[in-house]
Amino acid sequence: MSQKSYLSTKSKVQLIIILFVVIGTFFYLGSNRPNSAGTVIAASDLIDHADEQAKANVENVVATMKAEFDKEYSDPSLYFEDFSEEIAVLDVACNKSLEAYFSDKIEIPYFTKSYNQYYLPTLKKFRDGEISVSEVADDPAEYIRVLKFDIYTMVSENYNGETGNQLLDYVSYLEENGVKHFMYQEIQLKTSEITEIELSKLRHFDNPFEKIKDKNVIKRRNFMSDLGSNSTRWDKEDERVKQLEKKYNVALVKADLDYSLKERSCTYYAPENDPTMKFPATEIESRCIQIYAQRALYEEIEKIVDEEGYGGKIVHIAIPRNRDVVIYDENGRGRDPDVFDFDLSLNPDNMSIINEGYKGCYDITLNLLLEEGEEIDYEKLQKITARITDLLKMNYVEGDEPWERERLFVFFYVLPEAEQKIVIDLFQRDMITETYFRERTTLSNIYSDMYYVREETEGFHYLDTRAKKKDFLLWVTGDYKSIINATVESFFEKAKQNKLIE
Repeated sequence: MSQKSYLSTKSKVQLIIILFVVIGTFFYLGSNRPNSAGTVIAASDLIDHADEQAKANVENVVATMKAEFDKEYSDPSLYFEDFSEEIAVLDVACNKSLEAYFSDKIEIPYFTKSYNQYYLPTLKKFRDGEISVSEVADDPAEYIRVLKFDIYTMVSENYNGETGNQLLDYVSYLEENGVKHFMYQEIQLKTSEITEIELSKLRHFDNPFEKIKDKNVIKRRNFMSDLGSNSTRWDKEDERVKQLEKKYNVALVKADLDYSLKERSCTYYAPENDPTMKFPATEIESRCIQIYAQRALYEEIEKIVDEEGYGGKIVHIAIPRNRDVVIYDENGRGRDPDVFDFDLSLNPDNMSIINEGYKGCYDITLNLLLEEGEEIDYEKLQKITARITDLLKMNYVEGDEPWERERLFVFFYVLPEAEQKIVIDLFQRDMITETYFRERTTLSNIYSDMYYVREETEGFHYLDTRAKKKDFLLWVTGDYKSIINATVESFFEKAKQNKLIE
C-alpha cells in the first residue's frame, strides 16, 4: 500500500490557522486581562498585522544595514575582482596588531590567525595606494566589514577559562571603537597532546585547524560573534550522531563554523566527503536530510530556470519544512516525514533525495530580477512554475484535491544588470540555509510565519537595501497540468495578489 499524507489546501489551512489564532487569542487575553480588558482582536486584524510585521522586518533591515551595504557594494564591478593578494597582506598586519593587544593579557602559550572580511572599497583603495596597511589595521571600524580571527591556546586539565575573559574584554574594546561585526574561535589544545614547539610550528600554516581537527589534540572549541555563540567539547562524541550515521549510512565529522552561525549549545556535523553540508546536532534527523533536499531542489530549479530562458534573472530558495505533514505507513500509523531511513551511500540522484529521502514539504520562492522598464515574461514564469510543481511527487489525493508538497511564490525586484549578477552569486553561495533552528512561532507573527518566503542571508539583504520591490507577487497553486494548460492571462490573474496572506 502506498504511503499517504494529509495536508490542507490553501483555504483549509487558513481556516484552521484562523481558528487557532482565535482560540489562542482568547487564552492570551485571559492571561493578560489587566492590560487588555475590553479588547477584542479579530483574526482578520491579525492577518493585517502579520502583513505589516513582514514589511516591518524588511524596513528594519533597511534601517540597520543599508549604509553598510551601500558602502560594500558602492562599486558593483569590485565584487568579482580578485583581491587575494591584498587580503593576505592586510591579514598579516591585522594579526600583528591583534597579538600585540593580547601580548600582556594572556599568560598561557597561544597564537592568533586573522582572516577578516574587508570592505571591497578598502581593498581597492589599498591596491591603488590610497590607504596604507597601518591605516587599515588601526581603524577596523572604517575598513573591515567583519573582524574575524582564531586563537589557539594550550590548556591544562585544570584550566579555568581565564582566556575567555580576555576575549570578552576584547569584544568590548571592539564595540567601544565602533566595530559592529566580529567573529572569533578559541581552539583549546591539550598540553598533554602538544608541545610549545609544535604549537609554534602550527602558526605558520594558512589553516592550522585543518592540521589538527581530526586528532585528539583539541579539548574544546569556543565560538562567538555578534550573531551568536557556541561551545563544543571536541573530544567527545554525540551518541545520536552514531544513530544518524546508521540511519542514512553516511560517515559524519564535526563541522567547521562560520560567521552566519546562529544556534547555541550544540555540535555541528557534516558528511565526511562534503564539509559544506553542515547541520546542528539538535533534532538532527530532520536537519541532515533537509540540507540534502534543499541543495537537490536548488539544482533542479536552477536547471529548469536555465532551460526556460530565465537563467541569470531568477534567484530562488527552497526551504524544507515538516509542519502540517504526517506520513502514514501501510498499517495506518502516522509518523513525521523525517523518520524514514534513506541510504546516502548509494549517491542518490536529486529526484530521489527530493521525493524519497525527504518526504516533507517545501516553501519555494522565486525572485525575478528586472531592469528598469523591463517587461515580465509571464509565459516563461508559467512554464517554470509548472515544471517546478512537477518535480514534487504527491503520495496521496484526498477527494479531488491533491496534496501539494510545495508553496510556490514569485516576487519581483528592479535593479541594474551589474547588480543582478551579484545577487545571483550571493543566492548560489547561500543555497543551503537549514543549518540553524527558527524561533518558535508566537501569536504576533503566526501569520507571517505561515509560509517561509525568505531567509536572512546576504542575498535577501542586498535586495532589501539596494533593489526596488514591485508591489505585487504571484502565489502559484495547482498541479503541473492545471498550470501549464491555463492561458497566460488566466495564470497571471489566478496567481496575482498584493500581499502574502489575503
